[in-house]
Amino acid sequence: MAISNQTRRILWKRSGDRCAVCQRRLVVHATESYLESAIGNECHIVAPKPNGPRGNFPLTVEELDDYSNLILLCQIHHQLVDAQPHTYPVDKLREIKRRHEAWIRAAFNLEPPASEPIQSPLLLYRMETGLQLISLLRGSHASRFHHDHLDSDRTELANEFLQNIQERLDSWDAIASQDRISAQLTLNRAICNLEANGLLVYAARQQERHQVENLVIDDWQVGYLLVVNQANPITANRSEALERLMGFKLATDREFASYILIQLQHEQVR
Repeated sequence: MAISNQTRRILWKRSGDRCAVCQRRLVVHATESYLESAIGNECHIVAPKPNGPRGNFPLTVEELDDYSNLILLCQIHHQLVDAQPHTYPVDKLREIKRRHEAWIRAAFNLEPPASEPIQSPLLLYRMETGLQLISLLRGSHASRFHHDHLDSDRTELANEFLQNIQERLDSWDAIASQDRISAQLTLNRAICNLEANGLLVYAARQQERHQVENLVIDDWQVGYLLVVNQANPITANRSEALERLMGFKLATDREFASYILIQLQHEQVR
């Protein structure tokens, strides 16, 4: 069997053309040069094949392509939920879908449900150069910075680094072009200094929803920066399957992960 056009229409309508995990809009509006485009994925909660993600869950052939077994996701979260089926089991995906569609039905002001929010992990990439860091975080509307619980000396080192990054981001557009290379080299040395003290830098940038009084902004860009202790088990939590999906060049001798998945508290907004 295959997903029917009627089932597809129902899925997109009830999902509000948004990813059920991150609520990102999945329809790109038409421009003078391009037609309107749908960039979402119609994903199976239980895979059609037994060896696929959650494929051992008992469903009939008819139920596999039924609306009840489908969830609308952006490309990133489609990759994540299929690469980590133990993190996203059947019951959790069904609950994510149920709560998302309930929000769509009630969301006249586009505010997600306040009670028991479903938290999805945030994907952060390892930063090894100042250029990587500035390129990723520059232009963010807000920043959320955090570091592991550390001893006093390394806490001071991490705080100094995070403050320095914030100052660089705030003033980057005012830095002359010829001085930016020097600034990047300074950040390179700071990152190397952190690594020499047993600390790694991970960062991410994602689009979030932000409300100011009655104005809702759907494309609020938030930069995340995390300084992690090398002894934190999360730095060794590599998934070769996910790295392949995300296009990472696999390095079997690499000691620390190229990315981490973590849930940050949204408290430190700079």
